[in-house]
Amino acid sequence: YLTVNLAASLAYADLKVLLIDANLRRPGVDRMIRPAVLTPGLRDCLAPNPPPLGDVIHEDVLPGLSVIYAGGEVGNAGELLSGGT
Repeated sequence: YLTVNLAASLAYADLKVLLIDANLRRPGVDRMIRPAVLTPGLRDCLAPNPPPLGDVIHEDVLPGLSVIYAGGEVGNAGELLSGGT
């Protein structure tokens, strides 16, 4: 909640902001800022054969605010973030 509000406030202050939901165990940004369409998220970027970054970034969710969603819960978040499979 705090991070989403801070990101929105910085965007309203005419700063370019990229908010990344890196909480792969309990993602929550998608509950506060609903994605217009379902797309891959950070989880997919960390997996083998990641999608192009342009497919993951939701640009201008608000003026100046872009979002990368977590892409869903992951049971092995620690391994995924460390590069293990």
